[in-house]
Parts: sequence; C-alpha cells; structure tokens
Amino acid sequence: MKFQRNDLLTLIPKQNLRDLLHITRTIMENSNECYLVGGAVRDLVLGKVPNEYDLTTSMLPNEVKKIFPRVVETGIEHGTVTLLYGKNTYEITTFRKDIDYIDGRRPEKIEFGVSLEEDMKRRDFTMNALSLQINSGELFDFHNGLEDIAQKKIKTIGDPISRFTEDGLRPIRAIRFTSTLGFHIEKETYSAIAKTIHVTKKIAKERFHDELVKILKSSRPSIALGLLNQNKIISLFWGEEFQEELISEADWKIIDKIDNNDIPSSLALLLYLHFKDKNKDEIEKILRNLRFSKEHMKHSILFYKLISRIKQIPIDEFSVRANLSMIKLASNNEDFPLLIENYLRLVKIFINHDEFIKLERIIHENKYAPLVLSDLRINGEILQKNFASLDKRKYGEVLKFSLELVLKNPKDNIEEVLLKEVEKKLSVSSL
Repeated sequence: MKFQRNDLLTLIPKQNLRDLLHITRTIMENSNECYLVGGAVRDLVLGKVPNEYDLTTSMLPNEVKKIFPRVVETGIEHGTVTLLYGKNTYEITTFRKDIDYIDGRRPEKIEFGVSLEEDMKRRDFTMNALSLQINSGELFDFHNGLEDIAQKKIKTIGDPISRFTEDGLRPIRAIRFTSTLGFHIEKETYSAIAKTIHVTKKIAKERFHDELVKILKSSRPSIALGLLNQNKIISLFWGEEFQEELISEADWKIIDKIDNNDIPSSLALLLYLHFKDKNKDEIEKILRNLRFSKEHMKHSILFYKLISRIKQIPIDEFSVRANLSMIKLASNNEDFPLLIENYLRLVKIFINHDEFIKLERIIHENKYAPLVLSDLRINGEILQKNFASLDKRKYGEVLKFSLELVLKNPKDNIEEVLLKEVEKKLSVSSL
C-alpha cells in the first residue's frame, strides 16, 4: 500500500535531508528509483530522529560509483556501497532477492534487477519493511508494517521459522527490539526462537556482542535480557561450560537502574546475576568470549568484585579505602573520578539511603588518600637503602604489607613510620 507522509520529512535534520534529496534526485535523473528504507523509516513513523539513514535503489552498485565522487565498497558483492557526504555517510543497497540461505548467516546467491516490492520481502520484520520516497513523501508498506508499529508488534515477514533459519541473528534482533523500542514479539514469531536455536548458535560472537551492547544501552535492558535468559541464548556465546541460571523478572529489573552508557557496570551486574562465585580468570574468559575490549574487561571485572564486596563487607573507613584502592588500581588516573561515580551508582542499587550517604561521605574524605603502591612514601629504592640484606624478590610483599597499613590508617603514610613497621614485621616474619 502507498501513503502520502510528507510529515515524516520534517523530522529529518536539515543537513541529512539536503543530502538525501540530492542523492535521490541524482539517482532518479539517471532513470532509477531510490528510497529511504528500514529502521530509519520505522523511527520516523515512531516520531524519532533516526541515528542512520539507509537507502535502497534500482541502480547497480557500479553505476552508483560512477555518479557519486566518494563511494566506499562496504559490501559490493551483496549490492551495498557507502556514500560519503561531508561528515555524513549513507549506505545504499541495490534492490535484490536473496536465494538459498545455507549457513544461517547470509544468502548463497543474490539476484539484482527486482522491484522494490520484491526487495522488501527479504527484510526481517514488517516494521522494518517500510520505504519512503524522499522527493515525493510517498510511503510504501507492502507488509502491514504501519499497523504492526501502531500495535507495537515485532513480527517476521512470512513464516518466522523460515526467516530465522535464514539468519540466526534475527531472533536476537527481535529480542533486542523489545528493549530498544518497547515492542512485544508476536506469538508465532516468539515460538520460532526456541525452534531455531540451532541456527542462532552459528552466528559469529562479534554479531552477538553488537546486539548485546545495544540491549545494555537501551532504557530497559531487563526486558531483552530476560528473554535471552528464558531462551538460554547468552550461554551460546559466553561459553557453554558456564551454565545459565534462570533469573527472576524482579532480579532483571535491577539492571535497568544502571546508567545505559555504563557498559562495564551493566556487564558486571549481568554476570553477577548469573554467577556469584566466579574468579577473575573465569569472568575474564566469559568477557573475552563475548568479544569485549580489554578496557571493558578490566572495568567489568572490577565492578563484579565490588558488587560481591558490597553484598558481603560492611561500610567502614578501611573497607571503603580498600574498594577505592581497587578502583584506582584499575584506572588510568584520568578516569578515576568517573569510575568512582559509576561505583556509587552501582552501590546505590544495593544499599539503603542512610548507608549510601555514609558511603558518599567516606569516599569524599578518602578519594585523595594514599590508595595504591605508588602513593606510598617508601619504595624499592628506600627498602634497599634501609634493609640491604632483604631479598629483592620480597619487596613486593613488603610494599603490599605497607599499603595495607596505610589503608587502615592513612596518617601512617610517613617514611619513618612505615620503615619502623616493616622492621617490626621482618623481626617476627620469614619475609
């Protein structure tokens, strides 16, 4: 069906609209069709400004390259190129028909030269199969996408088992949209998720990683995480040796309280809800399997440990300084204040108001206290000068002992005081 929706154009930022009008007109002047398509049109219908703008055209990729000066071949074998306009990029794909999905990831064969209507049939969900002609404002809806959007329904185009068998990522995308859009999955589409789990298992971990991050960045990640949990999907990618526990809806809702830009804290809580007794190496392996960066792994492991400490260790001066020591050790100094902010937001989920006020006060009073070995007034050189017979291999243990003293009482961070304490320790210890 065709609708006149000039109102949608008013939501597109002026620079993007100018670019899109120029691209569309240029292609049409060369006797071809061009439409805005997919998630961008869906978002416009929902009254949202899209994050990206994808186009579909009857023009072949090599012809697109001829008429536009700056084109990158991002997926030319599948009919996709990326147009560069100033600081903006626009992905443009030739109308195509996908044929013979075999590996659950991509079509074995594609056919160009089809119509817009045929091209829309290969899309995943009805809500994503809308196309908008930028010049005329005409909206094309061949699969009742507008009605499903109005009903906040996630529904595949055609048989859901067939669509999910074609691409194992589609069930995860369906689940992700429950959090990012607040939609619900239509009954038959949802039942197909479990029936095609063997195909979902085949997708690359990098693809799952990207979907998981989008879920964690949504306003209500608990919805999608709960559905992933119910269908035992996450364990397919973090390692099947780490069995997935069924988590209650109430527990999942805790994760909604975390800032949606704080991925390490969200990951830490996700892992804590599943595993409350894993060591650093096990958590690191899970995060590595999920393809997270070293920086995300370091901070997620930190917050995972801190959650355990929040639940088990009382709030007192020494415990808080010990936690601050862990945070500073995992920071690069520049991000230390940000990590403290994230830590406070995380703690606030688990403790009452009075405890939180107490914790905030102790942190404020101690965030500039000596917290790591480099803050100590003694070091290896001073130890060598004062304890010439001490094996250098023991310096680390001595300095850790000194740091523990200082964490208990920051006023002891004086060279003379620490050396006396080290001397006492050495006189009664085998260090």
